[in-house]
Amino acid sequence: MKKAVLILGLGIVAIGTIAASPYKAFTDRPVKAMSAERIDALRTGKGAGYALAAELNGYPGPRHVIDLADGLGLTAEQKAAAQKLFDEMQTEAVPLGTALVEAETALESLFRSGRVTETLLVRQTAEIGALDARLRATHLRYHLAMKDALSRHQIALYDRLRGYGGHGDGGRGTGGGISTGTDRCADGGADGRRIRETDPASLRLPVAGGAEAWRQRYRPVQSGRLRRPF
Repeated sequence: MKKAVLILGLGIVAIGTIAASPYKAFTDRPVKAMSAERIDALRTGKGAGYALAAELNGYPGPRHVIDLADGLGLTAEQKAAAQKLFDEMQTEAVPLGTALVEAETALESLFRSGRVTETLLVRQTAEIGALDARLRATHLRYHLAMKDALSRHQIALYDRLRGYGGHGDGGRGTGGGISTGTDRCADGGADGRRIRETDPASLRLPVAGGAEAWRQRYRPVQSGRLRRPF
């Protein structure tokens, strides 16, 4: 009898353990769908994982290029280009990220207050989806731009310095690196690597019209209202 009771007790404990929700730790969050770390990242313009498709495929990010300037051997012009791209990315990403946090907070409020309806739900999640898509596109575009301001050798160095392993030339194919008037190769030292020497005077931004053209195409959130990119 005692053995049966013990087995029954262990079974109840096991069922209770299995039934415990992994979301239990989220109950005290002000916004249940967002951690405090994610909210901070969005409000301060950090990548928050939005640019992984670029970062891990040979398209460096402006912030990390600035941090690795010495290791990458950036010229003064390249440093200025990276800083300009980072500043402009922040100008776009911060208001978008802030708006996304506010939209998620509004969705949370609808459920918390019990005022949620299907119409309000669809409207609010559509706004969240649009903001999320625009924020991701913002981060990815500036990785795209940063790649065009670096040589292929620098992109390969970036991958190694960031610990991504030996991916070979940055850009995973043709088209990586800035266009120069005098691209020439020299022996890279004892390991026989070929280093692409870049004429600093040939540095350029990758898109016709530069960052200003981007701002016109992808306008940031203004006055709390979402503005479509097209």
